[in-house]
Amino acid sequence: MTESAALPSRFSFSQSSLQSFLSCAYQFRLRYLDRLVWPAQLTRDQATFERDRQAGIRLHHLIHQYILGIDLSELVLSAKNDPDSRVWPWFEQFLAFPAKELEGRLFPEYSLTAVLNGWQLSARFDLIQVTPQALVIYDWKSSHRPPARAWLGDRVQTSLFPLVVSLSGSQVSGQAIPLPVRMSYWEASAPSQTIDFFFGEAEISAAGQWISGLIKTIAGLRPDQFLKTTDLARCRYCPYRTLCERDVASGNYQEEEPQHLLYDVDWVPAA
Repeated sequence: MTESAALPSRFSFSQSSLQSFLSCAYQFRLRYLDRLVWPAQLTRDQATFERDRQAGIRLHHLIHQYILGIDLSELVLSAKNDPDSRVWPWFEQFLAFPAKELEGRLFPEYSLTAVLNGWQLSARFDLIQVTPQALVIYDWKSSHRPPARAWLGDRVQTSLFPLVVSLSGSQVSGQAIPLPVRMSYWEASAPSQTIDFFFGEAEISAAGQWISGLIKTIAGLRPDQFLKTTDLARCRYCPYRTLCERDVASGNYQEEEPQHLLYDVDWVPAA
């Protein structure tokens, strides 16, 4: 393992950190290496974004409680009385979703770490389902509009989660991981079916090579080599745009809904 002057040897790579690097290497440096909290708003309509984010968090919490076996009538009452009127319809749609009746061993809101070529990977899963025949990763979403399958396929999360499970999932399964691993996205805005990706040996190997290559690139950079993106459209939803002195107006989340803001849920670093 080669350690750069910039990257700590114990750095743990997540979907958000790797996606951040792909979006803008300089953003990665400011956020994950310098750990800089910058006060600029993510969007022009920050209140709308925050309202949607919090509603999505509460939906996740309701689903988590449901899987844990909390009394359904209490959860329904909570959803119906949520301050955001969308939460009950979302939860109602989930209750009509066939996959809610899941067999096997269930691991909701579960975190795993794995090691790839000496570097640590980390992932937090909405739900892992394990049966003797299959391992399924479920991810719950609540976007205004469902994303395209091709867009999801390009996201780090879609490759990283099955890779982490394949490397360390025996911790939860107690057995060799049954392949293919299924990565299954459920969208509250399109609840009738999931968007599924299947990872057999070839796909797991390809994911490992891609992510290993990303990490090798990051680890080989000096601090001054984390360059700003040349795609100014990416700056529209970056809080560091004022720090970078980019003459770019903040985006209108309500009109455009940039998917990365909802799919990378830990996008905003903690102070």
